[in-house]
Amino acid sequence: MAYTIEFVNASGSSGKVYNVFSAKTAVEGGANTPATVKSVVWYRSPTLSDGQREWFKFDNSFYGFLGSKRGTKIFTRENKAVTIASNMYNGSILLLDRESKFTVYEADDEITLPDTGEFKIATNASLVSENNVIGVSRGKEDDDGNIVPAPVTVVDLKPNVTYTFKTNKAVYIKATNFPEGTIQTGLDDSDKKAVKVEFAGQMKKAVVTEDSSGAFTVTYTRGG
Repeated sequence: MAYTIEFVNASGSSGKVYNVFSAKTAVEGGANTPATVKSVVWYRSPTLSDGQREWFKFDNSFYGFLGSKRGTKIFTRENKAVTIASNMYNGSILLLDRESKFTVYEADDEITLPDTGEFKIATNASLVSENNVIGVSRGKEDDDGNIVPAPVTVVDLKPNVTYTFKTNKAVYIKATNFPEGTIQTGLDDSDKKAVKVEFAGQMKKAVVTEDSSGAFTVTYTRGG
């Protein structure tokens, strides 16, 4: 299912830009902590004048991600579509092999099936950690109207580790101007200058309006 976020600059100020972050992903494996799990900017809007609107479209597709980092910039090497575990479907287990390619791995006694909301990536023992990252991508619409994966969460790659990624479909929006594909401080409910968008039921569109005080309101509809 595809979703649309419509940004409305009703702040009275020109030159507003909005960033979209995926909600934070919890990561187990590799001795990671919340501080080592990095959020990546999923989308940056064009600059909007007062009263102007812009649209961002995405779906609920998730991907295992392999990339590299240079400073705060994340570069993509591989994406592999995954199934998130649910009551209906088993979650994916990916093996990142010595050639840095993703293959599907069947659950066994060593690597068990993911729990609900999760998928796993197991890394080969011969992989090199230097400047390499793995994590989660989500699907978003490109300029040609195609859904393509883009990274939203990364951790440093470590060899011979099984990572478990607990995904979250919610997104957060904030009036910041960070480039897409860069590591920035992730957003959550504690950030009073950000707004959470979470679709439920048959809702497919959210109109996010910033007012003159810098506060956001969100209105949901069934329209795409």
